Amino acid sequence: SRSRSPSSDLPRLTPGLARPKSASALLRRSATAATLATLKSSRSLSRSPSGKGGKLKRSKSAHSKAEKGGKLGALAKLKVAAKAVRAGSKWKAAKKRAKGKKGKMPKKQAQDKIQAMFAAMGERRGLKWHGFNAAIIQRWIRIILDRKNFAVTALQAKFRGDAERKRIAKMHKAATMMGAAVRGWYHRMTYEPATIIKRNLRVTLAVMKRHRLEMMRYFYHEERLASAIVLQRWSRGNAARTLIAFWNAQATLIEAAYREHLTLHKASRNVQRVYRGHLGRVHVQEIKSATTLQRQVRMFLATQLFK
Repeated sequence: SRSRSPSSDLPRLTPGLARPKSASALLRRSATAATLATLKSSRSLSRSPSGKGGKLKRSKSAHSKAEKGGKLGALAKLKVAAKAVRAGSKWKAAKKRAKGKKGKMPKKQAQDKIQAMFAAMGERRGLKWHGFNAAIIQRWIRIILDRKNFAVTALQAKFRGDAERKRIAKMHKAATMMGAAVRGWYHRMTYEPATIIKRNLRVTLAVMKRHRLEMMRYFYHEERLASAIVLQRWSRGNAARTLIAFWNAQATLIEAAYREHLTLHKASRNVQRVYRGHLGRVHVQEIKSATTLQRQVRMFLATQLFK
């Protein structure tokens, strides 16, 4: 039996059958039909048909070659069909054209793109790119500093709390060990021989002395810490008082300068008033003298005319 061609396996467009949706679907159907036909032919070759002529003898090598050739032909047809589908699909071609060359965006182009994006953001919010950091970035910095100060304050409080707890635990341990040493000394004084008591007494006194020194060290440390806190408070108060005195002195100087300025302003206004009065009087006198001179000239001309 021969393998049928792919065109013979195409679905016929009869009124009862649905029309295929696209050319790619048609090609996929034809490739599937070609594969099925190739497999059917390989199966028919593997069988031995019975007839008048007897059995059809084929060698094992010929059978394997035919099967291999049929499989390779089917794969080639599938590849051709897939290639046709890929070449014929518009969206893949458009995607390939849009993708272009592979590679990173240039640095300048990326910076321009980011700047344009921020400018668009600023325009949407009613801001300009150059004035974008005028109020917003200052507000961000203030928020960050506030959070940082809060975190530092919390960390300092935690550190002080941990140090205080460790100090109290060490003092409590020293007091407990001193009490245990005292109880052990009384026990040895009561139940042990005198030589052992004398020997252990030195050890007990040394232990008690060490613990007492440790307790005194912590006690002095607490006193020193308290005095440092008091000194800091006094220093802060002194600095505040100095600052207040400085501002009071500045206010006094400003008030004195303002009073002096008012005095000079009044004096200058008085001088200006006096000078303006003097100029006015001189001007009036000049006008009067000019009028008198004109009258005298007119009278002289009249007397000369009627002689």
